[in-house]
Amino acid sequence: MKTKKTISTKEIVIAAMLSALSLLYIRLMYTVPIPPWSFTPFSHVPLMLGILISPFVGIMTCIGTFFGFVWKGSDPIILLRAGSHIFFTLLMIIMLRWGRYKSAGKLIALNCIVAVVHAAAEVLAVLVASWAGISVPADRLGAYYLLLVVGVGTMGHSTLDFFVAYMFTKVLRRAHFFIEGYGEGKGV
Repeated sequence: MKTKKTISTKEIVIAAMLSALSLLYIRLMYTVPIPPWSFTPFSHVPLMLGILISPFVGIMTCIGTFFGFVWKGSDPIILLRAGSHIFFTLLMIIMLRWGRYKSAGKLIALNCIVAVVHAAAEVLAVLVASWAGISVPADRLGAYYLLLVVGVGTMGHSTLDFFVAYMFTKVLRRAHFFIEGYGEGKGV
């Protein structure tokens, strides 16, 4: 008989800490504006770290990160892009639940899939913003611009942030900070 996993106080505290860290980081860190794309170095690290810790922590940190962009007063396109992070968050949680990602090859494969979904969701968010007439200049909506700046830029940003978050997980695991949120030793 399966028992339902309860959310521990430790998970709630970690989710709150990562959300707070993300809020402060997004609020205080300089964002390089490249409309409709922006680059806030390492802004996905708290979110990806949360996902690697446990599903609950990942989802709560995703929500907290979104509100960090709201608090910063980001424009609607950046808010749509931040909201699209729920897609790669859920995908990464599902993939971590399905298998072990201990080898470098499996981690690279996981990261590639997540980066492509992350980039596709952000490109779609920019397209939705343009179709809704939110504020994307017509000269910025060429396929080349969207694929190169938003798509490839997001994939690179996502990849870098994933590997930084992964390195943090190795340090936290050695410090016995981790919660086995993916069951039976699965996950990273």
